[in-house]
Amino acid sequence: MTKKLRETLVSSDKLSEEVSVRKRAEKEALKANTELNAVNKELEAFSYSVSHDLRAPLRHISGFVELLQKSASSNLDEKSRRYIGLISDSAKRMGNLIDDLLTFSRVGRFKMVKNKVNLSQVVKNTIKGINEEIKGRNITWKIKELPEVSGD
Repeated sequence: MTKKLRETLVSSDKLSEEVSVRKRAEKEALKANTELNAVNKELEAFSYSVSHDLRAPLRHISGFVELLQKSASSNLDEKSRRYIGLISDSAKRMGNLIDDLLTFSRVGRFKMVKNKVNLSQVVKNTIKGINEEIKGRNITWKIKELPEVSGD
């Protein structure tokens, strides 16, 4: 009986130690999670601030380009009008990038909703989106058919 009692006490001590270790690990995980949430909030606030700081000069650029297009385009040669158009398009793209930055900063707050994503279409849209930047370059795209995947 003494041997069995000793084994029971040893087992009890081991279980008690394991419970203590798990409680410490849980406490550390909760602390890390709290810190991560704080960092995420700071990142979101930073992204929000940066996006608004970037929007003000972008509005000025867009506004002045629009004024140039309206008031001076008849006096400009074709090349200058094309440059103004490129500036306008670039400002719009920058606005979209700023919107994407804000969306990305908020991603952690939303529940992931998985849908089928056609990767071939994603690549085609990406290439279409950078056509202006690669215009005049000799680029050959060799893209095989890509699968559909699950994503958000």
